[in-house]
Amino acid sequence: MLEIDDTARAAHRGTAIGAFRASGLGGRDPGPGLGPRRSEAEALLRKRWDGSSRDQIGSAEPFRAYRDYFARWGRTYPVILQVESVAVKGRSLAMGDPLLEAMFIAELESGVLTACHDVGAQLGRLRLSAATGAERFVLLGGKEKPIPAGDLILGDELGIVASVLLGPDDRTRVVPATSEALFVAYGPPGGGSPRVEEHLRDLGSCLRLACPACAVGEIWIAVA
Repeated sequence: MLEIDDTARAAHRGTAIGAFRASGLGGRDPGPGLGPRRSEAEALLRKRWDGSSRDQIGSAEPFRAYRDYFARWGRTYPVILQVESVAVKGRSLAMGDPLLEAMFIAELESGVLTACHDVGAQLGRLRLSAATGAERFVLLGGKEKPIPAGDLILGDELGIVASVLLGPDDRTRVVPATSEALFVAYGPPGGGSPRVEEHLRDLGSCLRLACPACAVGEIWIAVA
């Protein structure tokens, strides 16, 4: 499904990556269990982080490992901000697309960075590598940006589909017509492959609630 090259191993040894495919996602409507699952997740996050500051959330695992990764480039791990928004500021987890909402729920509960890609968008054989600093790609929304040297990137034969720092690309974005998607979870050194696998299993359960007709494939895990 995906290979890890020597540049990723040299720069980020111990990084875990996991993935699975889900099919039968076309014409999706929220399943009857997604609303209660969302409410459950919101209540859990608010109970867990009640009264917590952004720094306190970022100091807890697995957030700390991601925080340290992003801090190397002077950036903030976005999932910390999203957890703060839901748990402390009262934002809802509801999103327009049930597929993306299922991913959002699982991501904020576990803290594990996750992206999804439309398999039908000519998604080819994937490779995880470390950026040289010369790469550029088109982000969601259509804006092209350079990728910082050393960042972990995921690419196929047509180009880069994701950067850990910058997020997924525009070419393989999930749209309402997406019928098959690849979900990829990144665990930095210290994040741990068991945590990534547990997160993907929970994500699969959320997807079945969001899209009752979907079929979730086998989970694939590797460590650099």
